[in-house]
Amino acid sequence: MRWTVVAMALLVAGCSDTGKHSLHATLDADQAGGNVTMMCTESSSGTCYGLLVTGSDVARISAAVGTSAGTTGITEETRYCLDTSEPLQGCTLKVLRAGEQIVRQEKAH
Repeated sequence: MRWTVVAMALLVAGCSDTGKHSLHATLDADQAGGNVTMMCTESSSGTCYGLLVTGSDVARISAAVGTSAGTTGITEETRYCLDTSEPLQGCTLKVLRAGEQIVRQEKAH
C-alpha cells in the first residue's frame, strides 16, 4: 500500500508545468545603425539566449529576465533564433526585421 501511495505521488508530480518551455522577449533592430537589443521579459530558465547570424559572422547574446543585451554588426541579411538555453548553430533561423519584434514561445518538453 505504501508503494502505491509513493508511485501515485510521483505520477502526480510528473504532471506539473515544470516541463514547460516558455520564452517572451522583444528584439529591437536598427539595421541602418547595425545594432540589435534583446529585452528578456520571461524565460522558464531565467535567461533568454539569442543567436544572430549575418553571413559567416555569428553573435551570441544572453540576458536574464528583466534585463537586456545587444550586439552590433547586423544587416538586412541577419537571421536569428531565441531560446531558453544556448541555441545551437542548427536552430531554425528567422529573418531579423527592422524595428521591434515580439518573440513568444510556449511548448512542452
